[in-house]
Amino acid sequence: MLTGLLLAGGKSSRFGSNKAFAEFLGELLVVRQTQLLLSICERVFISCHDTNQKNEYQKVLSAKGVDQHKIRFIVDLNQDGFQGPLSPFANSMILAHTKLLLVIPIDSPLITVDMINTMTKFCIMDADLVIWKDNEGIPTYTFFLAKIGWLKSIISSLKPNGSMSQIFHISRTVVELSMTDDGPLANANTPQHLKMLENKKTKSWKLKSISIIHRF
Repeated sequence: MLTGLLLAGGKSSRFGSNKAFAEFLGELLVVRQTQLLLSICERVFISCHDTNQKNEYQKVLSAKGVDQHKIRFIVDLNQDGFQGPLSPFANSMILAHTKLLLVIPIDSPLITVDMINTMTKFCIMDADLVIWKDNEGIPTYTFFLAKIGWLKSIISSLKPNGSMSQIFHISRTVVELSMTDDGPLANANTPQHLKMLENKKTKSWKLKSISIIHRF
């Protein structure tokens, strides 16, 4: 039912090095997030900003014993040598054979299967897009679930430099979810922040609100 897309092609400028190779509870983030997607998805795509990064990911996952037969790496460069904002979504949808696309970032190690299952319930019904909002009401544009057929039509209508926020604002039916403590949605932008997230590893989450937006 699900195709997974791991956003791992960022430059990690604030982190100081490729955060995919940072450890969280003794496990590399690229291994942790890939295994999460493999546990629930029929196929997993990993976005990379160049072939060197792709080769690094393949080598590390192989060394850690990760079965890669369901994994495909996406490399998409534009003229300045870095992928456009929507290229990972567009390329994964071309190759996907499921109805739903699950997108997660490399740097949110507290995402759980339970959170994803909650999203799936709404997307199976009538929603085109299911997204979380943090306690400040900001959508998590790098962690969402969408119907692939609908997403294809939206992305094709946007310019190459279109953004995920544009997709959110023109979506037909959107389900916005929030939780009482948005810690599990946090991104580790620095090594210090990643260490802080380790202290929240056992913290449970509870669904706080559900908002359904219909646009005609």
